[in-house]
Amino acid sequence: MGESRFIGRRSDLESIQQHIYHCLTDQPRIVLVEGMAGIGKTRFLEEVHTIASRQGMAVTSGASDEIRSVPYRAFAELLPRMEARDVLENHEVTRLYQLFGVSSPIAPTPTLDVQTQDHVQTLMSVSGGVIRLAEEQALLVVVENLHAMDPASLALFSHLAFALVEHRTTPILLIGSYRPVAPESAVGRLLQRLQSEEITHTLELSGFDEADTRELLQQLGVIRPTAQLVQAIHTTTRGMPLFIQEAVHHAERTGALTMQGGYLAIRPGVMADLQFPPDISDTITARMNGLPAACIDVLSIAALIGEVIPEDRRMLLGQDITTEVALEVTIRHGILRLVGEEYQFTHSLIRQALVSRLSIPQRQRIHANIALALERHDTGNQTVPVLEIATHLIEAGELADKSTLFSYAREAGNQAYGRFAWGEAARFFEAAIRASDFPSVQAPLHQQAGLAHYRNQDAGPSLEQFEQAMNYYQTIGDTSGLALSLMWIVRTRLTHDSTIGVLPTHMEELEAALEMLGTSEHQLRGHIMTVLSQTYRFARQLDRAMEFADAALTLGQHINDDRLCAQAAQALGLAHMSNLQVEHAIVGWQNSLRHAQIADDIMLQRLAITNLPLALNMQGSLEESEQAALEGATLTKTLHEWSQHSQALSHLASIAAAKGQFQEVEQYTRDTMTMVQRSGYPWGGFRALGALAGACTVRGLWAEAHLALDTMSTPGKCFTTPGRIVEVFARVFRQMALGYEGRYLTEQLIPLCDELMEVATTDTYSLAPLCAMIELAEITLMPEVVERPATLLKEAWDRGIVFTSGWSFRVSV
Repeated sequence: MGESRFIGRRSDLESIQQHIYHCLTDQPRIVLVEGMAGIGKTRFLEEVHTIASRQGMAVTSGASDEIRSVPYRAFAELLPRMEARDVLENHEVTRLYQLFGVSSPIAPTPTLDVQTQDHVQTLMSVSGGVIRLAEEQALLVVVENLHAMDPASLALFSHLAFALVEHRTTPILLIGSYRPVAPESAVGRLLQRLQSEEITHTLELSGFDEADTRELLQQLGVIRPTAQLVQAIHTTTRGMPLFIQEAVHHAERTGALTMQGGYLAIRPGVMADLQFPPDISDTITARMNGLPAACIDVLSIAALIGEVIPEDRRMLLGQDITTEVALEVTIRHGILRLVGEEYQFTHSLIRQALVSRLSIPQRQRIHANIALALERHDTGNQTVPVLEIATHLIEAGELADKSTLFSYAREAGNQAYGRFAWGEAARFFEAAIRASDFPSVQAPLHQQAGLAHYRNQDAGPSLEQFEQAMNYYQTIGDTSGLALSLMWIVRTRLTHDSTIGVLPTHMEELEAALEMLGTSEHQLRGHIMTVLSQTYRFARQLDRAMEFADAALTLGQHINDDRLCAQAAQALGLAHMSNLQVEHAIVGWQNSLRHAQIADDIMLQRLAITNLPLALNMQGSLEESEQAALEGATLTKTLHEWSQHSQALSHLASIAAAKGQFQEVEQYTRDTMTMVQRSGYPWGGFRALGALAGACTVRGLWAEAHLALDTMSTPGKCFTTPGRIVEVFARVFRQMALGYEGRYLTEQLIPLCDELMEVATTDTYSLAPLCAMIELAEITLMPEVVERPATLLKEAWDRGIVFTSGWSFRVSV
């Protein structure tokens, strides 16, 4: 179908044409093309490719493999194009060589967050390179099969898409196609985020109508179909092109077509046997069974190689005349097509049907043979395809030689990890573990698998691997390894499975391991201290948190490790801020920022610069706070750290409220809520909405104030499910707005104060509701309400708090 005349979809193409017009005037567009399997998404995008090329656009396209995970396969055309156009700096070329597997990356390292910075900078290099390409020539980027995309590739697609959202003036049309996905899946969540953006448009492809069905039948060789035949096939297949094609093959194979008055018709009752849709695989399999055995053998190997069999993998199919004949037969039957020097399956469903018809032993035997052939194949100057060989060895099961599997799987794990393909890295490391019988080898592999799962945000398998590493390190008496695994167990539990006020498990073991470490293990000891500080802070044991953070900072300074100093000072600032010691928090975060800048670590700079505005605002240093918040907003926007970008914007809303800049409050709140929707992180929205409600209240904009509070407390608007704390705080603010308006309060103040005191603490979010309660007591002439909130506010005042964050109050006693 790819080389045939395009049929139908006029309105869909007109829609794409409008987007092309916008791109040619430097207005980027994202188009999400949804359609069922067999609906014709690939053929439609081929036509889009042709249209865009005719109008002077450069085109790059790729697709995710629907069976085998191949990181960044969908973006493989980008690197040579960016290299040819010289749009990358030398260091960016190095990064992208590693990302796309041109050069071998290093093994994973135990430091806490270096990999995160490398990943973000690499994504920025790709997005920046693509934008610079488009500055020379308008660009169409087509990415197919988002529904089957591996997490690493999905992260790259997401980064590129949001780069276009933020850039706004670049001639790029980004198209992603996919089958319907569950809203709660990773792809579904990304699609929902993108669909809320102004430059994003969704196009849902539907089946052909009867006129298009007739035209396709004629193109398939049914030259003069009767109306009855067209209607029968259209009704049965719902106009889905691949299903129509298979219906014709089936009708021809079973002798269902007959001539009636010079027209092709279908014999009565035959269409009832064609079960289209919903399942086409049986019909495709039946068509496969009609092929010669040599064709089936070749196709079975091809199906396990991939969607595409490039020229340098052609030898895997066989190199004799029988193979050549078999390939010609498969092309004639519309199963494979030859594009340039590579063979491609005409549709992924055909490949999937071929794989499904193979038994597990058959698949394992073919995978083992492919791995052996790849291993023996002379690659010349090219790098050995380690990931590909390891994948086939894993799929070969017990047929794979254990020592060979171990060697390839371990190296593949290191390469996948270095390419930020965390899920694939974990799979390779776990395969290497199964292929080894030595605890001294298995221990670090369990540790590396745990790191890969952690980066993939998969807490359960991460903890399982870290605990296995811990057990093996204990067995072999490796103190450093034991301490390292315990550190990651605690950090994983802190990140994914922690309760405020409660210490996670393994804290005692980690502290004991810290004591056993030798004095030469400076960096590891410092990282452990930092994790202990963060954990004790979350458990609200602030003295211990400060103690460990201070010790880590001292150690970092002793060994001149700026990254460790930045992490320790960040933890120290958080501990002080949790205790409302704003001056100490400011010193800590300024120290952290300075060390992060020396280390050239933008991720650590981001943490410090997004925290500083809160402390400076509450201290009353509004100008300095605003400058820090603006810097934080710029940095987090560059990094696509949308949750922290929402925080920086919310600080700007709070500062504007304290300065009486009400129009700025409204704009920053709108911007914050856009980021809340994009990131799913609600607390920046809580702060900004509080600032907006307060600003509207003092201006007498009662309806606007209540609308802001409604947004704060209504499920699905700011918080998916607002908890009791948010609900109580919003109720207090609402009574405040009513009091300023001079209306009767809708709640009794003493019970409301009781509820407030149950949830309020000396944290930064509680201070504004506490101030509001005191003002409500003054408005209603109820001094008995003042004492309890005033006690907490006095602690804040004594520690240097001048302004609250969010709804802006000046703290005084």
